[in-house]
Amino acid sequence: MKKLTLFIMLTMIAILVYMACSYYYIQISNRNPNDKIKLLTIAADNFMEYGFMICAISWLIVNIAAVVTKQLAWLLVPFIFTVIVTFLMSYHEEDMFLFKKTNGMWKGGFSMSYFVGVGIVIITAITILINYIILRSSFKKQIK
Repeated sequence: MKKLTLFIMLTMIAILVYMACSYYYIQISNRNPNDKIKLLTIAADNFMEYGFMICAISWLIVNIAAVVTKQLAWLLVPFIFTVIVTFLMSYHEEDMFLFKKTNGMWKGGFSMSYFVGVGIVIITAITILINYIILRSSFKKQIK
């Protein structure tokens, strides 16, 4: 079970790295600002969509692994995925905000990407803690 879970997690990491690199390559490309912002938006949206799906899938898989192996340390994996995805998502949003502002496409307002990111991480940490408490109490009931 451990090897299968590790394989799946490494595959998910590879997908996240590929999508982050796709954003980076668009970011450093020499395109006109309108085309570049469209491509950056698509890459950021894809990263956010698939990134959070990967976080949810990892949550399900590591819960199964934690129940089978009785090791609650597995619960750190979806938290780490969520922190990384949230950080990169916030970076993408901030980067696009600054790019728009620099290239005269800014329509006023300000970026709240890092505040949203911190909120997502806090909610995830609370949810992981609740999940940990539920699994730990379940394991204690099984022992008795």
